[in-house]
Amino acid sequence: MGKFTAPPTIMADLEIDGNTLSVDATNDRVGIGVSDPDSKLEVLATTTQLKLSYDGSNASTFTVASDGDTTWTATDAIVDASGDIELNAGGGDIVFKKAGAEYMRVKDGGNVGIGVNDPDASLEILDTTTQLKLSYNGSNASTFTVANDGNLSIQPGGNIISHGGAMGGAGIHSKLIVRKTGITDEAATGIVRFTVPDADHAASVRITGLITLSNGSRAMSISQDMVIARKAGESAATATLTTPVTSAAASGATESLALTAASAPASGNNVDYTLEIDTGGGQPNVVLCVELLNFNASGITMAAI
Repeated sequence: MGKFTAPPTIMADLEIDGNTLSVDATNDRVGIGVSDPDSKLEVLATTTQLKLSYDGSNASTFTVASDGDTTWTATDAIVDASGDIELNAGGGDIVFKKAGAEYMRVKDGGNVGIGVNDPDASLEILDTTTQLKLSYNGSNASTFTVANDGNLSIQPGGNIISHGGAMGGAGIHSKLIVRKTGITDEAATGIVRFTVPDADHAASVRITGLITLSNGSRAMSISQDMVIARKAGESAATATLTTPVTSAAASGATESLALTAASAPASGNNVDYTLEIDTGGGQPNVVLCVELLNFNASGITMAAI
């Protein structure tokens, strides 16, 4: 191995082992793997061009591929001095690609596009199938899909609950969509629970929906209004459907929908009321839309059972 025995002073161009190392003294440029560097430092290779190491185990590498894409790989996270992961496009977009295909783009104005390179909202997702899935865990999720006609389909893993504001409060409108299938025959099954605090309260409840038998032999539609009311100190309040919904099956069995006072309070001096279906035969399926409009502040609440 050749070596210098004293610090050298080289006043001209320098080449070591062909283009392993080239120094352009005229233009003050250094090339590694290239004999005519066109910047202060140019590294040419078909694999990783640069590796920055802290020790033998911790390093970052930079690789430019044949299509010009640059891959930055770190032993750990890519972070700034504050510990934040920071990607700075310097006024352009930040684009995430794999094998040349674009998957996500952050525009210089802050809009984020997934599957689209010109998002015109804070977040735009483009796909011809399900565009969004919200998951609580591996088994409970809801999906959102926009079709080619612009219609939005929401497929919930459970029930749909819609609030016009915080639950409770004067004039607060809440909506609950409940779906139950294969309900046990010859039994009263709870559908929705209403909880009334110990105070003067009143709420209007509208129930619409459909009850069908599992075998498809009969269906009955539901459209009913009722009022739940309670005075302070009352142990229970009178609250019933204006007209109980009842329909006879071919076998003579019936399904009816009624509101009853629960046998136990929810908590403290609260009173529970339960919307139940009292089934005959046929293992009915139920889809209900229950809308609750409170009159008093900190009012009545509802939840699916």
